[in-house]
Amino acid sequence: MQAVFKKREMKTIVICGYSGVGKTTFCQRQPFSIDIDSAEIPKDEKFVKEYLKRITACIGRYRYICVSTHAVLIDALADMKLSVVLVYPDLKLKREYIRRYLARGNSYAYAKNIESTWHINLETLKHEVRFPAIVLSSGEYLLDWLPYLERITSVSYTHLTLPTTSRV
Repeated sequence: MQAVFKKREMKTIVICGYSGVGKTTFCQRQPFSIDIDSAEIPKDEKFVKEYLKRITACIGRYRYICVSTHAVLIDALADMKLSVVLVYPDLKLKREYIRRYLARGNSYAYAKNIESTWHINLETLKHEVRFPAIVLSSGEYLLDWLPYLERITSVSYTHLTLPTTSRV
């Protein structure tokens, strides 16, 4: 008699994280997680299709899929009926994030580009209502929210912040 094991698919949560929120570190420390870096996908007319192809290939195989917050990607994810959560910093943390980019080795040009689009990008995310959102406070990272990710994606929340007294 031979045992037959059926591979069980796991529930997947797609995390659309703004640059610098800690997607890569989250995936390095959290089992069954993958960071699909948008920098590895050419920004041409096939960008969204290729990104979605990579995401789709990971659904059910990974618990958490970390992706970017490109508006065209968020629009496409909304049509897919997935568990998605947005993660981005509070609007007033621009200086902190510029320091994060430079400290992790991003170029000055990269930091300057994010700085120039900071307000418009974060205001766009702030007004996104199709998915729950985690708004990071100073010193917070995606990993700080790990205990809350399950609840956030299963209940209808809008924009959340951790109480300062209960940081993980």
